Amino acid sequence: MYVQYAVRSETGLKRTNNEDFYRIELRKRQTPVLSDCFMLFAVADGLGGHPCGEVASMMACDALADFPIIPGKGSEKDLQDALEKIFFHVDDQLRLCTGNNSNCRHMGTTLSVIVLLGRKAVIAHVGDTRIYCLHDGKLRLLTTDHTFVQEMIECGDITTETADSAPYQNILTQVVGTDEPIENVFTKSMDIESGDRILLSSDGLHDVVSFQEIELTMKSGINPEDTAKKLLSQAIATNGRDDITLIVAHMT
Repeated sequence: MYVQYAVRSETGLKRTNNEDFYRIELRKRQTPVLSDCFMLFAVADGLGGHPCGEVASMMACDALADFPIIPGKGSEKDLQDALEKIFFHVDDQLRLCTGNNSNCRHMGTTLSVIVLLGRKAVIAHVGDTRIYCLHDGKLRLLTTDHTFVQEMIECGDITTETADSAPYQNILTQVVGTDEPIENVFTKSMDIESGDRILLSSDGLHDVVSFQEIELTMKSGINPEDTAKKLLSQAIATNGRDDITLIVAHMT
């Protein structure tokens, strides 16, 4: 399957530096079981209000440069395990870095990764960066936010309709780095088809542009460049304070 993609990453209107980071890799696989090569897309968002957020997001994405280290026969489960291993490794490295540099204490980042191989996709995720897929004209959120608000929704304390006005919007329950080790990494695998469209975004986009607006723009975009340009414009038009990073990929 042929993949076209486009990227945008801009500093928020109230920021002096961009704490988001992204990575795109095209690599040969070490095993021919699933495919001869794959594409990896990742978006990380360094924690705002913490020191060295941009360092944390950069370290997380840089660690993906060594992927894949795929054991066994290279099954989808092997890929999930390999991604999970990288997440835990970065989590340890960030804490080690803070121990050696008092200026970067408590730094951390979110991280969302999708690997496309043949007609399969493998996802790994921690935090509130997101991965979406537009399939047959319907947008689906593939990741689950690790946030206090999301936990309230799952416990039935609030509804998805009232979540936008709930307090503690920005409290994350799990991130890569900081003093608390991550407990688990969200992973999943799925089929992808020609015509599918993938979006990775930091919360600078999806916190200010509604799901419905994102869906409409993803459907109407002529190509990834057109879609990425429109999504960024929509986020900026809301006077978004946060950094905005997004990757759009079209499968044909």
